[in-house]
Amino acid sequence: MDDSLLDVFTQFMEEHISEIMEQDEEFRAARQHEREIHDRFEKSLTSEQIEMFNDFIAAASEANANIERINYQQGMKDMFSLIKSLSK
Repeated sequence: MDDSLLDVFTQFMEEHISEIMEQDEEFRAARQHEREIHDRFEKSLTSEQIEMFNDFIAAASEANANIERINYQQGMKDMFSLIKSLSK
């Protein structure tokens, strides 16, 4: 599969999945719970600890975004390979 086509699919997925997640009650409830725990935890930290914690969260979020992108793209490649093999 052409990587540029895969990038187009990935961009569409990122935009589309955000809309779907925001409509999901379980996701919204989990995000709210996450924010509450985050805020409580952050209040217990010094300003230096908050900075380190925020750096950690940013790095972990970047890594997770890449994991999601790789999983999605590999899933698309696998799906197209399966469709191709079934059409023979």
